[in-house]
Amino acid sequence: MNEYLAKERPAAASEPLFQVQYKWYGGEKKTRRMSGQRVWKIIKDLGKRVGVDTIHPHAFRHACGVELLKRSGGNLRAVQEHLRHADIQTTIYTRLAPQDLQKVVNLFDEKTEVLRARGFRTGGPQTGFEPVSQP
Repeated sequence: MNEYLAKERPAAASEPLFQVQYKWYGGEKKTRRMSGQRVWKIIKDLGKRVGVDTIHPHAFRHACGVELLKRSGGNLRAVQEHLRHADIQTTIYTRLAPQDLQKVVNLFDEKTEVLRARGFRTGGPQTGFEPVSQP
């Protein structure tokens, strides 16, 4: 990313990501950094248009963190670095999507069935599985 910015957008470090252009007195065009409040309002308005009233700018950061966590195979350190969190505890806000949680539950159910087929039953005090006693 740094290489791209240095080559393609050398002024990117000082250049605002979101800008507004407006006419000043006498018709002079001016450009300035868009305020955080304006970005918030635009995102809230877009959310209302698509029927998501609870959307906010920070939700995009959360979504990026969750997606990176998925694509990195659960590498929480990579997510921490990408989001620039100083403490790993800050990074543990990521939530599982319902379909991802269902995959984990299904995997557990499949393994449970395999163990049952091998003669184990659920409910053991230590591991949750214990061999079925043969009479």
